[in-house]
Amino acid sequence: MRTSVVIFTTLLAIMGISIASTAIKHPVNLHLSKIHHHIPTLTRIPTIKHQVNDNLSKIHQIPTLAPIISKVMPSVVNIQVEGIQTVKNAPAEGMLLWGMLPFCAEGSPFQDSPFCKAQNGTHPQKFSALASGIILNAAKGYVVTNYHVIKNTTKIAVTLNDGRRYEAKIIGKDPLVDIALLQLIDFKDLTDIKFADSDSLQVGDYTIAIGNAYGFPNTVTSGIISALGRSTFKSTTLEDFIQTDAPINAGNSGGALVNLKGELIGMNSAIYSPENEEGYIGIGFAIPSNMVQNITSQLIKYGTVNRGTLGIDITNLTSSLAKSLKINIPQGVFVNAVPLNSTAHTAGIKSGDVIISLNNKSIDNLSSFRAYLSSFRVGTKVSLGLWRDGKIINVQVPVEKIKHYPPKTPVFYRKLGLDGAVFSNIEGQKGIKVDSIQKQSNAFILGLRQGDIILSINKKPVKNVNEFNHLLLTTPEPFAFLILRGDNTLYLLLMKRCN
Repeated sequence: MRTSVVIFTTLLAIMGISIASTAIKHPVNLHLSKIHHHIPTLTRIPTIKHQVNDNLSKIHQIPTLAPIISKVMPSVVNIQVEGIQTVKNAPAEGMLLWGMLPFCAEGSPFQDSPFCKAQNGTHPQKFSALASGIILNAAKGYVVTNYHVIKNTTKIAVTLNDGRRYEAKIIGKDPLVDIALLQLIDFKDLTDIKFADSDSLQVGDYTIAIGNAYGFPNTVTSGIISALGRSTFKSTTLEDFIQTDAPINAGNSGGALVNLKGELIGMNSAIYSPENEEGYIGIGFAIPSNMVQNITSQLIKYGTVNRGTLGIDITNLTSSLAKSLKINIPQGVFVNAVPLNSTAHTAGIKSGDVIISLNNKSIDNLSSFRAYLSSFRVGTKVSLGLWRDGKIINVQVPVEKIKHYPPKTPVFYRKLGLDGAVFSNIEGQKGIKVDSIQKQSNAFILGLRQGDIILSINKKPVKNVNEFNHLLLTTPEPFAFLILRGDNTLYLLLMKRCN
C-alpha cells in the first residue's frame, strides 16, 4: 500500500463555483465537500435520572483540562483564506485510441494538436480554505501559521475565539520549514501564547491540540508525544517534527500543540494517512516551538530567513558504518569531510567525528540536524556535541553562509577501498561521475578512471552521490559496480575493504 503524508490544513468551501485548496495536493486527497452534504443526523442522547451522591458532586475534585484550555483558547485563531491557484485542465473523456491509449496522451499522434495542447494545459481557479493560527505577540498583532495555508492567497481573515474578526497581511514566510508570519490589521485586546522549550520534551509527555478541525472552530483534543525528530523524507522541506497521537484533521494546520501548563510546544502541520483513507489515524506532526520561535524572530526582524551551514559533508551514522569504523554509539550524524576553509575546520571539527547534539538538543539523524540548524541565522554561534575516539567533546561553531567547497574524499572511502576518487552528480541524469582520480590510489587500482559513470552497485541503481554513499554502507560485499565508459558498459568488482 502506498502511503503519503497529507498536509491537513485546508477545508474546501462550496461557493457555487469549482473551488480547490492549494494546501491539499497529495495523492491522498481529502474529499471535504462531503462534510457539507453527508453530515449524519444528530440524535440527542437520552438522560438518565439518578440520585447524585453529595461526595461525587464536588466537581472540583474531578480531573479536568478545562483550566488549561481556557487559558490557551484566546491565543488560537481560525484563519479563512481566498486565493487563485493554477490547476491542470481536465482531460477529455471518452476519447480513446486502440481501446486503451487516451486521445491526448504521450505517444498519441494527436498529442501536439491544438486541441490536445489545450487539454494538457492549465488554468487559474479560485479557492477558499479554512485553517488555524497562533497569536505570538499581542502588542504587535503577530500570528503564526503554516506557509501552505497562505500560499497563493489574495485575502486572509482571522477570527478570534470570541468571534471578533480581523483582516491580516503577510509579514514573512519560509516555505522550507512551512512557516508564515501574519499581522492583524486594526486589532485590539489580544492574548498571546506562552512558549515552552521544545528541546526538553520527552516521548510520553501529554499534549493538547487546538484548532479549526474540519471547520469546527476551537476543537480541542488530547494525546501524548509519540516520537521526536520525525521526518517525512520530503526532499523539498526541512523537517524535525514532533509526532503526536492527539487527533488532528483538515483545518488544524497552524493550530497549537500545548503541554499541561498551557505552553506552546509545537505548531500542528501535517498528518500521515494511507492512500485512499481520509483524516486522522493517530499519526500527526507538529513543528517544534523552538523552531517556530527562531524562524518567526527572523521574519519579524528581517522579513526573511538567512539560513546558513557549517560547511561539512555529513551522513547518517548507520549500524554498518559504526561497526566498520568501531564507533560504539547507536546514532548520530557522521562527519565525512571538513573543508579546510570552513568555520567547522577552524572550530576543530574533524573527519570521523560523530555529531550527537546541537545546542544540547540530542541529534539522532541527519534530517533532524539539518532542520534544527536551519533555524539559526548566519553568524549565530551554535554548540556541537561530538563523539571522537570514545570521548565526548564540545565545540562552538559560527553558522556560515552557504558556500560551495571543493569536493573532499569522505573518510570511510579508505575503509571501502575507494580513496583517491572524487565523484559528482550528473544533472538531469542518473548515475555519478568520476571527476578525478589519483594514480596508484585504491580507486585507481580497482579500475576506476576519470570520466567513468557509475550506474549501479550490485544491480541497485545509483541516482546521486548521497545514494552512492548509502549503498556503500548498507550493501553486503563484494561490490559490483556497473560502469559506463564512453559507449561501453563494464563491471568492476571490489572484493574486500582495505585496512
